[in-house]
Amino acid sequence: NVLVDPRVNRDVSITMTLHKVTKGIAFAYAAELGGFDYREERHAIRIIPRPAKATVKAFLKRGKPVIERRAAGIIMPKVDFEDTELRQVVDDLAAASRQLDPGKRGLNLLLGPGVDPQTPVTLELQNIPMAQVLKYVGDFARVDIRVDGHAIVFLKRRKVGSR
Repeated sequence: NVLVDPRVNRDVSITMTLHKVTKGIAFAYAAELGGFDYREERHAIRIIPRPAKATVKAFLKRGKPVIERRAAGIIMPKVDFEDTELRQVVDDLAAASRQLDPGKRGLNLLLGPGVDPQTPVTLELQNIPMAQVLKYVGDFARVDIRVDGHAIVFLKRRKVGSR
């Protein structure tokens, strides 16, 4: 059961693909991407307005070193994108990470609020760790990257000169 507070914007559309996460983790990312918050109650999940000073839920950050190691250990034999939309790049890299990860878990990659999914990305690389590929994608798409314990999130760049 999902209850939506009438003050929450109902025109929000969220698209995300997550593998091997709990319902709570999925709702936490949906809430962040959709600009709302939620409360799990005994018989329902209540969607509520996001507080003005909302922060990333602490449980999302747990396990960050594991994800960083996994991203560093996945070696991409070839990366070739030419004016490919960022949304497609993220989808392709997430799928490749699941195929190339020795543990077959791969990486969950998400586009955060305010990131233009149509930003063109051009990269041609060989034999490079996924962590480095993601850094280059972030640099060239002019977005910041946040590594959590369950996903890597591409975020709208905060400052013009930030990395």
